[in-house]
Amino acid sequence: MATDFHIFFPTLVWTCKGDFDNDALLKECYEHKNNTSSSQYSNKGGYQGQGFQSKMFVEFVHNNIPKSRVHNGNFQRLEIHSWVNINGKGSWNASHSHFIHSKPILFSGVYYVKVPQNSGEIGFHDPRGMMACRTLDEEYLNGTPAPVQFVMPSVGDCYYFPSWLEHEVRENKSEEERVSIAFNVCVQL
Repeated sequence: MATDFHIFFPTLVWTCKGDFDNDALLKECYEHKNNTSSSQYSNKGGYQGQGFQSKMFVEFVHNNIPKSRVHNGNFQRLEIHSWVNINGKGSWNASHSHFIHSKPILFSGVYYVKVPQNSGEIGFHDPRGMMACRTLDEEYLNGTPAPVQFVMPSVGDCYYFPSWLEHEVRENKSEEERVSIAFNVCVQL
């Protein structure tokens, strides 16, 4: 008799590709930096400017929200709160989540505007924690799994993920700046 298995509690991360003028968006990011002070929540050594507003970016995020099998996508209210991260050489983003109790966040995400080679991968932490990753069954079935899955983004990549999912971005080892826009999609169903 063969042994079967089920996959319970997966954590989904959705990805899509930007389809607009990325050079114009990059220009908007640098204009934002010139007009907005840095808040430094998770950014270490770089710039993190809250309150980024870009019509083309907001439309892109809104039009690419992952689709539901049970909800029709008509929200009473939908707001996209975004901020710019500009990380020069040696800068990085510490492990953090976007989960907050005061706002109804449907998804969080990040869009990559400029990604030089060796400018740092984004890493998503296993939400089950270190205990699950170090158990004998995980080692037996999967080898020694990493508690963080790193992905090297490309220009135009956009990742949507649950707001509670911890993530980080490795150090930029490039001589050029890495530019990304992080966001939260806040809704009332």
